[in-house]
Amino acid sequence: MVASSNDYESCCDQFYTSYNGGKTWYTGDMSVEAPGQNKRTGSDPVTAFDDAHGTVIHSSLNFLNDGCDGDVVASVSTDGGKKWNTVVEVASGGGCDNPFNDKEWITVDNNPASPHYGTAYMTWTAFFGDRREEEGDGAASKAHAADVVEPQA
Repeated sequence: MVASSNDYESCCDQFYTSYNGGKTWYTGDMSVEAPGQNKRTGSDPVTAFDDAHGTVIHSSLNFLNDGCDGDVVASVSTDGGKKWNTVVEVASGGGCDNPFNDKEWITVDNNPASPHYGTAYMTWTAFFGDRREEEGDGAASKAHAADVVEPQA
């Protein structure tokens, strides 16, 4: 079981992982680009399980503490959510409104009969001033988990 939340007091998104139905928990900070540098924080975490690759994928927004430069990031866990690979930038925020990324979501095709089994789909909205553009093909941008975040040795 893996859950995540905003944790603005420490720095990052907080993860909560239990392997025994919630009797005990592993927890920690995650999803910050360049931890300890540039005063960045994680926000609005979303977690998805990838059954085909046996991984957990965490996505979130990653921005400067002034609310600008909101990058969309992702990280993969290969041990069920106890340890997380370094985050990878999926989309750059580029400033306060050029674009301002928000409302990210990720899901995985976990149907073994599907020709897209194991494909992770990530979507977000890029705001430019008073107009909005959906990223990717339609509203979704798709990639295999290994394409989004390369596993670490």
